[in-house]
This record gives sequence, structure tokens and C-alpha cells, in this order.
Amino acid sequence: MAKPADAMDSKSISREGVGVRLPSLAPVAPEASSVRAQELRAITREIAGTLWGSLFLGLRASRRELDELLERLRRERSEVLRDEDAMARQEVLREEVRRAGWCIGVLAAAEGCDLLRERHAPEGLRWMIGALADARGLRLLPGAVELPLLAPACRSGGEVVVLAGWCARMSLAESGDLRWSAWREGARWRLLFAHAPEPAADIAARCARLACGEDSAPRLEVGQGGLALSWN
Repeated sequence: MAKPADAMDSKSISREGVGVRLPSLAPVAPEASSVRAQELRAITREIAGTLWGSLFLGLRASRRELDELLERLRRERSEVLRDEDAMARQEVLREEVRRAGWCIGVLAAAEGCDLLRERHAPEGLRWMIGALADARGLRLLPGAVELPLLAPACRSGGEVVVLAGWCARMSLAESGDLRWSAWREGARWRLLFAHAPEPAADIAARCARLACGEDSAPRLEVGQGGLALSWN
């Protein structure tokens, strides 16, 4: 465990946030100009358009508060280190910065800016879907903590997170609630957002452009049940 003074270093916290890694969004480089890759980049930009404002404001507020805590630490080191509330708050801020930095990194990967490298982030779905629900002013039901963790063997983890994020962005809410369910079908997970977006034909066409011949690749489907994502 880091020393409290080190843990409250906002610069190191920011670097840790964007340094979390997971697999590249593109399965192989030669597919970068394919229809599927182009569609993936397009939906990533749509997600970024929804998220950027709230992520930016959140990061700015967290950084300001961290700076204030650091200044207090410099002036009153002994008192601050004994202040349990201050220590708990800096841990909350540290995690908020980490999640926001990771979401920015996974979106940047689709544009060819690899901030994440290859470190696994099992909570990736929870971070991205939670951030999108917050950005849309919606309550996620069940809560983000109930979303599946990404297994270490999930080679398409980054793509799963982006596709799931797009589902969360596009799905309709009911009375301010964004409802989802998840279950296993054999070796694959299925994540369903209960209210399909309109018009369904346009969404189905986009899902078709994202289709891939590899059985192990993530897949999107739209129907009366909602917008669904499946992956190994």
C-alpha cells in the first residue's frame, strides 16, 4: 500500500488512471480500412461525444479537490494524516480519476492512440456503462456493480466495452431508468438493454456492418427484446 502522502499525488494518480491497459480494439491491423473497423470508429466517436463533457468536468473537479488536499497536506501534514475523512476522500478521488482516465483511453484506442497497451481491466464494462448512464442523467438498473467482469481470457475486451457502451448510449430509457440484464449461454456472455432504439431497421443495418466471420468475435443484435451484445 502506498504511503498516504504518495497516494495523494494528483499527478501520479492521473498517470495511473490513463495507464490501465486492455487489448487493442482492432483484432488485426490490416482490417483498419474495413467496413467493420470504420463502423467501430464511428460508434466510438458517438460515445465520445456523449461522454466527453461529463468526463472533462469530473476530471477537472477531482483534480481541483486533489490539489486542495495536497496543499492542506503540505501545511498540516500530521493533522491531515490523522484525518480519516480526508484519507477516505482522496481514495474516492483517486478511483474517480482512474475510471475517467481509463474510459478516455479505451475511446482513444479506436482512433489509433494506444494509451492502454495490454493490461487487463476486468471492471471495464462497469466503468464505461456507469459513465454513460451518468452522462445521460439516467439510473442504471441493476447498478453498474452488477455488470459482468471481463475475464482475463477475453481477447476482445476493448471492443466489448465500446460495443456495450454504444448499446447503453442508444437504448431508450423508461422513466429515467436504463435497464439491462446479463446471462451466460454456453461459453458466451449476453448483455441485453431492454428497450431497443428507434428506428430498429437503421440500428440493425449498423449491427450488420459490425458483423465478423470469426465465431469468437463480439456480436450485436437488435430485436423486440432490445439491443443485445454477446461475446466469449
